[in-house]
Amino acid sequence: MFVVAHAPAVPAHVKGYVDRFLVEVSPSLYVGTLSRRVAEELRQVLVEHRDDGHITFILSNSRTEQGYEVWVDGRDDVEIRDFDGFSLPVWSRKVAAHAH
Repeated sequence: MFVVAHAPAVPAHVKGYVDRFLVEVSPSLYVGTLSRRVAEELRQVLVEHRDDGHITFILSNSRTEQGYEVWVDGRDDVEIRDFDGFSLPVWSRKVAAHAH
């Protein structure tokens, strides 16, 4: 499965660990192909070592309408919700107000 991870909030030694599995294409942005088991274990490592900040993890999933699923950890301003099979971000009112 194809994986995209945005992990700006993890220490350098964890980023080194992630480099063993994924390619860092931009600072803190990783992509690659992993088995589901390895992807979920890697996500857990990122979440466990998250500093003050967030982790966004996207993986391919042929069982969803969009063909992927999104996990976000460490953000209280957005929630990923299912709308009739589509995963969409729902932003808090505070963030939505700043967008206009």
